[in-house]
Amino acid sequence: MSPQPWIARVVPLLVGALLVTGCATTAPPKPPPTTARVTTLDDVRVSGEQGDKPKIDFPKPFVVTSTDKRILHQGDGITLSEGVNIRMHYLGVNGTDGKEFDTSYGSKAHPTAFDPESLIPGFFKALVGVKVGARVLIAIPPEDGYGIKGAPAAGIGPTDTLLFVVDVTSARKPLTHAEGSKVTPKRKNLPTVTSGKGGRPRVGIPGGAPPTSLIVQPLIKGTGPKVVKGQTITVHLLGLVWSGKRQFESSWGGRPDNFRIGVGEALQALDIGLVGQPIGSRVLFVIPPDQGFGAEGRPSEGIKGTDTLVIVVDILDSA
Repeated sequence: MSPQPWIARVVPLLVGALLVTGCATTAPPKPPPTTARVTTLDDVRVSGEQGDKPKIDFPKPFVVTSTDKRILHQGDGITLSEGVNIRMHYLGVNGTDGKEFDTSYGSKAHPTAFDPESLIPGFFKALVGVKVGARVLIAIPPEDGYGIKGAPAAGIGPTDTLLFVVDVTSARKPLTHAEGSKVTPKRKNLPTVTSGKGGRPRVGIPGGAPPTSLIVQPLIKGTGPKVVKGQTITVHLLGLVWSGKRQFESSWGGRPDNFRIGVGEALQALDIGLVGQPIGSRVLFVIPPDQGFGAEGRPSEGIKGTDTLVIVVDILDSA
């Protein structure tokens, strides 16, 4: 699999202000029309055992005008719906020239949140209602893929139809909030965190100067497996600035965030503090400026280079 999975919307959509990188979620603009002959999935032949890397044969150029799918092998697991986390193997080829542009076969099954913000539109649309255990052939026109800009790094042009074969290996619903046993902090002068409606954290920041070193304080100890470096984790986050007690980030009220942990996709403090925590945990971070956004701060979020951050993380799932 390439470093950038091309089932995603250009790059994984992670945590707004807390991530090192991110991208917009607007739908891609429509590409110019093509004059090539329109084909159907009946023209495609897929060979190979389920779970093994398939071979795809089809007439070129292969063109569809709407997203289509064909179930090659029926699954018998849970039905995919928005909000679950899934693992899958996939092979993607360009319908114009037949060249492979991405695959997960040969490595671990690819984990992702199953929602329209995390996946290109056609990929999400085609897999809704599919059962775990299925092998699916998918054809995606440009307007449901990467639109008029294409994806040049993957060799995908603005008029290219995409073909995928997908083996859906697992799916599960993440927690909605932290669940486990309460942990009482021994250290004094820390922010207080209580739970409101739906488990949403409410934070009280004490008066006085903030700690000058990184604080990682579990508040709820979950009962799930421990987070491992390199995993994709699902979390709810709430972020505040110590001075002024102002909120700058929250995923509560919307979809949880998903990102790989321990590999530089999030703040270093989160990479350090979340690895090893059990799923279901709630963790309080107090992050001094030099371990947050540094001397430059994050002006777009109103964070100065001298601001200490207070972040509460509920770990909902990992894959």
